[in-house]
Amino acid sequence: MRMVVVKDKLEGSRVVSRIFAHRLSVTRTAVLGLATGSSPIPLYQILVDMYREGQISFEDVHTFNLDEYVPLGKDDPCSYHKFMHTQLFHHINLQSHHINLLDGATVDTDRECDAYEDAIRVVGGIDLQLLGIGQNGHIAFNEPGSSFHGRTHLVNLTQSTLDANQVYLSDTSQPTQALTMGIGTILDSKEIVVLAWGANKADACAKALTGVQSVDVPASALQGHPLCTWILDEDAASRLSVVERTKRSIWNTIAHVKPCRVLIFSPHPDDDVIAMGATMQALVSNGCKVTVAYQTSGYRGVPSLSRELATQVRRREAFAAVRCLGNIEIIFMDSKWYEADAQVEADDLLSHVRLLEMHKPDIVFVAKQLM
Repeated sequence: MRMVVVKDKLEGSRVVSRIFAHRLSVTRTAVLGLATGSSPIPLYQILVDMYREGQISFEDVHTFNLDEYVPLGKDDPCSYHKFMHTQLFHHINLQSHHINLLDGATVDTDRECDAYEDAIRVVGGIDLQLLGIGQNGHIAFNEPGSSFHGRTHLVNLTQSTLDANQVYLSDTSQPTQALTMGIGTILDSKEIVVLAWGANKADACAKALTGVQSVDVPASALQGHPLCTWILDEDAASRLSVVERTKRSIWNTIAHVKPCRVLIFSPHPDDDVIAMGATMQALVSNGCKVTVAYQTSGYRGVPSLSRELATQVRRREAFAAVRCLGNIEIIFMDSKWYEADAQVEADDLLSHVRLLEMHKPDIVFVAKQLM
């Protein structure tokens, strides 16, 4: 699960627009899951501009919306059907028969929900699902207590959701029910992007991102998704600790590194595991060819033993530690400056250059100080 913190919703919407543009460029027949409310409006405006400028096309795209109020019909000015056509569909080249929206005015909600699930399956599932998050942690209209395995269904809206959405329903009597994709349906999506703007979302975001997975916080279900990106403005991220934000930032880079050659310089035969053991494991899991170059023997870490025996102990420690992290190659450089307790000489520098030339790494890490 990735997290990106941006200055404001406009910057965040630009980030998400690039995710959408990339998806459309690699999958011409992409299936998009779309959201409503105020959060995605800037994004939809950017997507419309990108279409008008010829950067993207929706001609072969299919869309599925998350939810709809019951019993609002498609012509009701407060329906999500009307919202989507006003904000997006009327302005792009999306074919009308590729648009899928739940019918809030249906007389048979079970049949409508089953048909929606069938329609998603027929097109091969949702490629990219856009989500917002409610102040109580709901996603779509899956309120606290919703099963993580649920499919599209009828739901009774909580008072907090009714209060938050009242501003959008001034022209009609406020519905107390809705049809919504279930959390299970959402989790089946190949990729998920969550938008969160404003301080009123900060508590829900903190619980969803860093709390335990619980039906009390429906958005926490996203912790188990293999490709989920959260885009938060600074206010929405304000309840996350500096440590958590930093950790997420690092994992934004590591968790999505494509298979490549990685070289790690470690001054001693333990600095690598201490400084970045979890990172090394993630890189191996991503299919990277990881090599660790121990620059010194580290014998001084065992002063009670002779240099030769201490060197053997440190090497065995290195092998044992790395073995726990996966298939990682080890190189012992035994730099002369350390062994002779002298200044760094040209030979030591050249040995590092030769190693870089030989391995031609795509990424180089340095655990602690290089020299």
